[in-house]
Amino acid sequence: MEEKNEYAKLIEEIKQKYAMESSALQEYNQQEKEKLLIKVEQDKLEKLEKQKEQMDLLEIERQEMKDMMESIEKKFESEKAVFMEKTNQLITKLNEERATQALTIEREKLARKKCDRVEEEIKHLQMSKRVTETIVQHEKNPKSNTQATETSKVTDTSNTVQIPDQNKQPNSSGPSPQRLPCYDGKTEWKPYYMQFIFPIGTGGIVNKD
Repeated sequence: MEEKNEYAKLIEEIKQKYAMESSALQEYNQQEKEKLLIKVEQDKLEKLEKQKEQMDLLEIERQEMKDMMESIEKKFESEKAVFMEKTNQLITKLNEERATQALTIEREKLARKKCDRVEEEIKHLQMSKRVTETIVQHEKNPKSNTQATETSKVTDTSNTVQIPDQNKQPNSSGPSPQRLPCYDGKTEWKPYYMQFIFPIGTGGIVNKD
């Protein structure tokens, strides 16, 4: 009877030990699972930290790129302003030169017209003088009214004046009179009033020589 009790007691102790071992094993397994979960979480945290570092680097690079683009834009705007200012100055200068050239051309046209007008007047005065001298010399010749003479011609490089003789009659009393002299248009001749005509470019100074 006592042996049975001891045997039952021993079995009970074995059961308790087995239960304790089983509980300890479960607790160990649970701890291992928790360790594994902690490891997984740690790995996740490490990955997140690495991603955060990469994001920080990307943010820094983005800011640097933004600053660089702003600097380039400011430089471009500054150079653009300088270029536009120089362009406007050049356009203004070209417009001024164009206006000056137009004024110069207009002055040259006016001067050319004035010169042509003066030349025409000089030619007219020279022609008038030659005609007057020829008529005066013709009137001074005592035989000019009784003797027939050929038509007198006053010539130069650009104009010719013919003066027909009046009362042309046959010459029966002697040789024909000498032909009236004509102005050759080569020697320099200036009437008195020509000294009051201002030559172009003299600024209104009268030559009284």
